[in-house]
Amino acid sequence: MTKNSLGLKIKIADEIIVINKYILLILHERREKITDIYHVFDRKVFLTALFSKITIGSTEECGDPALIPLLKQRLSDIMKIDGVITNILIERKSEMGKKISMLEKISNAIKAYGVSNPA
Repeated sequence: MTKNSLGLKIKIADEIIVINKYILLILHERREKITDIYHVFDRKVFLTALFSKITIGSTEECGDPALIPLLKQRLSDIMKIDGVITNILIERKSEMGKKISMLEKISNAIKAYGVSNPA
């Protein structure tokens, strides 16, 4: 692409990192329901798709080769934070599964009580 494509990728990666940190903050503080912040996830998906569409030419074309390690570091940061977000969401899914299982047991116990003790 152009000499600015590497810099643009770094700027988009920085935006993705900010969004990831915001998502982590929300998940850790449990301030909002995950379904209430879908627009944040949509923004992240949009930026990720945009990031992937920007191509970088050879090292002669990309401008400052010193930016390549910076971009690699940003990508590493994004992957680390994505891993943490994924782990939190998996943990929440597991918690919800346990709560649903407990509610089903309670419901079955109430039904069994009702059958064995008709009014």
